[in-house]
Amino acid sequence: MTSHQHFPKEFRRAVVERVNRSNGYGWCAYEDIEDFFSEIVDLENLPSADGRYENAAVDLHAHTVWNEDYEFESLLRDARFDPLLMTDPQFKKFVETGLRNDFQRRLLPPNEAGRLHDSSFEGDEGRPIADLIRPMFQSIGFDIVHRTEFGVGVGYQVVSAKVNASNQGRAHSANPAPLQYKGLQFRSKCEIDFFKDIYSAGFLVAPLPVFVHKPTRRRVEPDFVIVKFGIWAIIELDGKAWHNESPADASRRLEPFTDENVRIIRFTDGELASSEGRGRAVSEILRKFENWRMSR
Repeated sequence: MTSHQHFPKEFRRAVVERVNRSNGYGWCAYEDIEDFFSEIVDLENLPSADGRYENAAVDLHAHTVWNEDYEFESLLRDARFDPLLMTDPQFKKFVETGLRNDFQRRLLPPNEAGRLHDSSFEGDEGRPIADLIRPMFQSIGFDIVHRTEFGVGVGYQVVSAKVNASNQGRAHSANPAPLQYKGLQFRSKCEIDFFKDIYSAGFLVAPLPVFVHKPTRRRVEPDFVIVKFGIWAIIELDGKAWHNESPADASRRLEPFTDENVRIIRFTDGELASSEGRGRAVSEILRKFENWRMSR
């Protein structure tokens, strides 16, 4: 895994979980598990997890055809088939194979397509996978479009998309923020949850803005810049639950702001893990801003 991935790990996890959580069928609902993964990886050159078999091809056949004791979802946590560990081309193929499965299943008659035609479906369950994940791919400069052969629809493909230029969430061009909410980019679900709370509190909010610092020739991306009463401050969310960056590294990253005496407020993963914790954090921020206003 390199830092120059088109599909960062956090983005991949969000895509896979979006389908697993919201779609009634998942990624592999139309064809055999063995056939699914054979589209993505060379099964004959992957090791078997069962010592009785010579490679992953025989392993999968034995445990998904002869005996159905391998589940697709559990295989996604197997290092041989984990989408988070795939190369970019493999992950793209994984998504396209899942999209094709979903597309072809929807061509079946109602009595064969199963719960697709069940009136008990609610919410996202049963929606086409393409509709579920297209906004996610669009948020990082890709799109999901119909694929045709000889004028006939056969599935979907992931393609690069021309997107409107935006610095937001793109301080590191090789690692854009992978998540999207209300047309804005975020690097973690916690950032989205915190954005909702701080926005509801009446602050002017800029999530993941990009600043350029000439002395160090660096682009700096704080988690949030917030403004109220004509006062502005930076909010940083620290914690392994959503950032790989250590607090010390974050402090070095924010030196251009501390050198300019910009106010920085930090919170840890423990403080923001719950809605109650985020509520207390917002209240603390409001108190700080009130104190700063009174001291001017």
